[in-house]
Amino acid sequence: MTDLKLAWDDSVHCDWNYENKETDTEISFIEKDKKLFISFQGSGSFLDWLQNFMFSKIPYKEMKETFFIHRGFIKKYKSVRTDVLARVEEATLKGMTIEIRGFSQGAALATVAHEDIGFHFSEPNTIVFGCPRVFGCWNRKFLETKFKKLISVSNSRDAVTGVPFVILGFKHYGSKIKKKAKYFFLSFKKNHLSYGELV
Repeated sequence: MTDLKLAWDDSVHCDWNYENKETDTEISFIEKDKKLFISFQGSGSFLDWLQNFMFSKIPYKEMKETFFIHRGFIKKYKSVRTDVLARVEEATLKGMTIEIRGFSQGAALATVAHEDIGFHFSEPNTIVFGCPRVFGCWNRKFLETKFKKLISVSNSRDAVTGVPFVILGFKHYGSKIKKKAKYFFLSFKKNHLSYGELV
C-alpha cells in the first residue's frame, strides 16, 4: 500500500520551486527514483480564498463527453497548465512515472491535473488530502473512469471536504480513505490541518 505519511510530506513540506504570481499558484517539481513528483500548494493567500469560493461550475473544454468543473480551480490550474504538461512530457520521454500530490486547494488542483495529464499522456498516480469537491456530478460514469489511480484521504470531520455542497451538483471521485477525526467537533481549521497526525 502507498505510504500515506510520505505522500503527506510530499504535499506540504516542499520546496515550492515554481510560481505563477498572477494567480498565486505554487508547485513543487521534484525528480527522484525515475519519478516526477508534482505537488500543488494549498491555500495561503487572500487570492487563494477568492478562487476557492468561485463555486459555479463551467463546462470543461470543448469535448465530446461534456463534464463540469469548479470555476475557481480550473482558472487557477489553467494559469500553470502549459508548464505542467511540458514537465510531464519531458519526464515521460525519460521513461519516468508521474506522482501527483496536494492538500486542500492543492488537492483540488492535483485532481484537475490528474484528469488533464491522464487525457494527454497516461493516468498518473495521485494522492490528495482534505480535498474539496472539484468536478460536477453530470456524466459521473464517464468521469469515474478518469480517476482509477487517484486516492483521496479525508478526515471524518473535515468540513472542507464537504464543499462545494452536493446540492450544487458537485461530487468526489477516486478511491477514498477516510480517517477518524482527532478532534470531536466539526472544524474548518483543526480537523482540516490534522492530516499529518492521522497518517
